[in-house]
Formats: sequence, C-alpha cells, structure tokens
Amino acid sequence: MVALVAAFISLTSAALFFGIDHFVTRHFGELHRERAERIRVLVSRSIQEEFLRMEGIAKLVADDADLRHATYYHLYLEGERDHPRLAVERIARAFRLDVLTLRDARGRLIASAPREAPRPLLDAAAAPGPTRVFWSGRNAWIVAGAALMRDESAIAHIHVARSLDALLGAIAEREQTTLRKSATGEPGPGVLRIALPGGASAPAFLDVELPDTAASALSKAKQLLAVILAISGTLLVAALAWAVRWQLAPVEALARAAAAVGRGEFGQKLEARGNNEVANLVRTFNAMSADLAQLRRLEQQLRHQECLSAIGRVAARVAHDINNPLTVISNVARLMRREAGSSAPLAEDLDLIAHHAERCTRTVQQLLAFGRPVRINAVPLDLVAACREIAARWEAGRGHGVRFEPAATGLPVLGDRFQIEQVMDNLLDNAHEACPLCEIVVTAERSHDEACIRILDQGPGFPPEVRERVFEPFFTTRSGGTGLGLASALAIAQAHAGRIEIGGEDRGEVTVWLPLRP
Repeated sequence: MVALVAAFISLTSAALFFGIDHFVTRHFGELHRERAERIRVLVSRSIQEEFLRMEGIAKLVADDADLRHATYYHLYLEGERDHPRLAVERIARAFRLDVLTLRDARGRLIASAPREAPRPLLDAAAAPGPTRVFWSGRNAWIVAGAALMRDESAIAHIHVARSLDALLGAIAEREQTTLRKSATGEPGPGVLRIALPGGASAPAFLDVELPDTAASALSKAKQLLAVILAISGTLLVAALAWAVRWQLAPVEALARAAAAVGRGEFGQKLEARGNNEVANLVRTFNAMSADLAQLRRLEQQLRHQECLSAIGRVAARVAHDINNPLTVISNVARLMRREAGSSAPLAEDLDLIAHHAERCTRTVQQLLAFGRPVRINAVPLDLVAACREIAARWEAGRGHGVRFEPAATGLPVLGDRFQIEQVMDNLLDNAHEACPLCEIVVTAERSHDEACIRILDQGPGFPPEVRERVFEPFFTTRSGGTGLGLASALAIAQAHAGRIEIGGEDRGEVTVWLPLRP
C-alpha cells in the first residue's frame, strides 16, 4: 500500500512539475509578449496624442494676429525682424515650445525661438512634410507645421517642435525599461523595435530594452520546485493515507468561502474543528471575513456621511430660509391654543398644527446640521405603541390603508420619537408611491436583542443595481423624488445604533433594526 501511495505521489509530483513548468513557461512568455505590446501601444498612443496636441498648437500659432501682422510687415519692410522675433519668442514661452521657427514662403528663416538653437535642429524642424517624429542626435523630437495666411495666400510658414525626452522618460520610468534611438541593423535579443508614428517619408524607430529577467528566475524556480516536490512527496507518503480524508472537507469549504469573499460576499463563517493548521486557518479566515464585513459597513457609513456632509451645506441654506416662518406658525398655534380653551375640535386642530410645526422645526434643525452627525434626543419609549400611533396618523393624513401587525406586546428602546416618526413617514411614503393601490403592512417583532420594524408593500422590489445605491443622497428612481428620504432615514437609524436593510426583487420590503433597551 505504501509503495502504491509512493508511486502515485511520484507520478503526481512529476505530472505536477511538468504541468507547472509548461504552464508557467507559457504564462511568463505571454506576460512578456503582453508587456511588449502594452509598451508599443503606450508609446504609439502617447506620441499620437502629442501629434494632435502639436497640430492644434501649430494651428493656434498660425492664427495669432500679432504674429501674422509682424510677419506681413517684415515681408514688406525687409530687414525689420524685431517684431517677428518678439512675437515668436512670446508664443514659444506661452506654449512652452522647445523650438518655434518662422520662415517666409521661400523657406528663408525669419525668426526662431530659442535664437541659440542649433542650425541643424532648426533645419530639421522646418523640413517640409506632415507632423512627424525625427531624431536629432540622441533626442527624439516631434514637429508640426502650419501656414500663415493673409488674403487666402500663404505668406509664411511656422514650425513648432517639442522634445519627446520627457514623455519617453516617463514611459521608461513607469515601465521600468530603457528607451533609446534604434541602432543600425536588426534588434538584438531582449530589444523591441517600435516604428514611431508619422514617419512615412523618413521612418523613425525606437528601441526598447526588454530583458527577459523572468527566464532566469523561472529556471531557478523550477530547480527549487523539483527539490521541493521530491522532498514533499517523500514526507507525504506517511501522512497522506489518514490525513487526506479528514483534511479535504474543511479545505473545500474554505475554498468555497474564499471564493465567496472574492466575489464580495463578506461575513462568511466556517466551523473550526480541532487545533491543527487547517482549523487555525479557518479561524483566521473567519476573523478576516468578519473584519472585511465590518470594514465594508464602515466604508459604506463613511461614504454615506461624506455624501451627507457635501449636501449639508446646501441644505442648510434652504433650511435657514424656512426656519423663521415655522417659528411664527408654532408660536401662533400655541397662542391660539391657550385662547381656545377647552373647545375640543379647535383645540385638537391646534394641537395637530403645533405637533407638525414642532416636527417641521425639528426637521429644519436637522437640515441645518445635515452635514454633521445626527443628534438624537433619546428617551425611553415603546416602539410598538409609537409605530401604531405613527401608522394611524399617517393613514388618517394620507387616506391610504395601513395594517399594523405587531408580533410583540412591547419593544422598549431608547430613541428620538420625532426622528423615528420621520423615518417611518419616509418609508411609508415610499411604499405608497411604489404601489398606490396596495395595502401597506407594518410588522414589529423582537429578534434577539434588537427590535425589527418591517414595512411591506405589493409593489416591485429592489433590483441589485438599485440596492447598491439606494442610500446615496439624491439617488432616486422616481421622476419627482429628491433622493434624500432613504439617505436621511439611514442616518437617523445609524444615530440610534441601528441599521436599515432593503429586501429583494420579489416585493417591496424595508426593515429597520434598532437595539432594545436593557
């Protein structure tokens, strides 16, 4: 049996070695070719973008009125070069050009910038032809030209040139390679030759050193891998017979959980059996998964808070303008309530006005602090009684049916009654707008140490792409919505150390979780 296991391990090790060798060799070769192609595309695209930029600069320079007038006066006042020279130097400084030449229609140089530029460089830059790349010594240059027109006739030609050293140097630094002017003859091993764009008449080439450093590292890795496989195969013969079955199940479960985490499904938890390496790995994985889930929640809360802070400044200005009218309404309602005495209908209406005025005032205060964390005035309250009253008031005000189904007799929490009412009103409004003709169901139940308030309607649910953004400020799927209701509701729930969860696509469902009072 041991011999069979040893033979199996030997064959498996050999197959594994040659398989890894074949795969890694091919993979490294593909990576090398992909890198070469990426650099070629990057160089070509970068130079092509520089082409367009230089052509645009050339057209702008040719349309410069000061340069055109100065050139025209020079042509009719021969020997007068100060104005063209000053115009050329001004334009070269403005566009940060390395070389700018101005020549008359017969190709004679009128002015150049800089004046001390080498004559061969000026002549090469002013050579006829389209936008192109040329080499001057060890430096690559890009040049574009345009005609200065007057009365639909070309009176002179300008050529703008810029060194490509900075551009090519940035590419070389980013790709960790060396770019240089092509040598004569065929490129050597580890050298990529790139034909630079714009060189139809006089092609310009660039050599890129691409040493295959992975090949030598791969050879050493294969030697090390062969030794490791041989030693591992010998050691595994004794342990593989009894360990493989016991170890396989948790490893497969761990792989599935790791794949789920890779898809973004954080919070995976596995059962750790024993104290061996796999069990420790499972515990470490569980801790990592829990940390990732917590980080995801913190990231979402931080992003949500940043959005609220951004719009808080705008909301504060709007809220400030309506604060004074609300104060007047509230004060007048209180005065009229004292004067009304015990008149039941009028007193009830005035109490309703005062209640909603106070609620609006609280809402205005929240808007004034919209960019800051929500402040709550937490008092002990029964969430079942509060939800029953809120649902009844909302039903009376909207004229739409709400069925309240509490599964618990009482849910004691510490909370701000007005802000909880604001959350419930927002969620009930959303449910009504999702299905105007459907009855809304509100349930209240206890789940461990949390109170669960669930709002259900028969309208469409939330598709995945909407669930990801539903709490973002100003995100709405309704044509007349503001996109602030759920964002404000989530901020209030989080201020109560709670959370809000969105249901799936089957039906409209939103759940509010709040911690129960000890």
